[in-house]
Amino acid sequence: MVLFGLSEYEMTAWHLPAELTPNARRRELSLIRAVQGQDRQLLGIVEDVRRGLRRILTTDPYSRRRRDCANRLEQLLVDERPTCPSWDSMDINPIKASLFNLEVAHSRAVRRRFEQLVDYATTVVGLLDDLLEADISAEPASLPMEKIDLLHHSRFERLIGNLMDRDGHRVIRSGGGAGDLGVNVLAMDDLDRYIAVQCKHLMGGDGSVGQPVAKHLFGGEHAMQPAALPILVTNGKFTGSAKMWSGEQHRVLLIGREELARWSEGAESLASPYGPDSLRRASF
Repeated sequence: MVLFGLSEYEMTAWHLPAELTPNARRRELSLIRAVQGQDRQLLGIVEDVRRGLRRILTTDPYSRRRRDCANRLEQLLVDERPTCPSWDSMDINPIKASLFNLEVAHSRAVRRRFEQLVDYATTVVGLLDDLLEADISAEPASLPMEKIDLLHHSRFERLIGNLMDRDGHRVIRSGGGAGDLGVNVLAMDDLDRYIAVQCKHLMGGDGSVGQPVAKHLFGGEHAMQPAALPILVTNGKFTGSAKMWSGEQHRVLLIGREELARWSEGAESLASPYGPDSLRRASF
């Protein structure tokens, strides 16, 4: 949907009556053009915002969070757009009204239009604040391993949530805490299936994650969402026992240092290190 300002045709729809004096006509036309100029200026800003939202989606086309937020904001920009008040909507009959009533009524119509624009401008400013707070204009998630190795564990969890979002998953919760049952990031795929992720950050990337951690995630994931796919992510390595136990019956999908590098640095999807059918094979 394309928004337009008051066109020259729409401006004549204000039905300036011939009975107005020349001075009154000039005053009212001047007022109309001033409101029209404000209208066009505001709608120009709105169109710039909408173009910016479309560029954001082009930069990160699979991000569910960005897409949902951008679509919501754009729809609000359209829905809140005020309609131009006409003589009919103002209950004004320019033929039957007296000269005095015509001038007063017409001024009221123009003032109403201006008040609508002020209200819409306030709405636009509020939506821009929402846009900045949502931070959907940030670059898509990507970080080299040397920087990942230096992250705090909470920042590591947030990074994994952003990578899940970049892949098109709907992130329900990003960041663990008390009672999380070993699930730091909880997401859903396009088929509304849950993905439960535990993030194990090792400072400097040194060390290995063992079988007990994988078992804890497997048990916690089944307690939280029995049908969820459990994924264990680390910037380090996995012990042989962890790999063996997790690989049996595809219990837990393991994302180690090499896979994480390809996922984050190379901007590959989560499935890329394992092939396109890996998530379907491993989960449901």
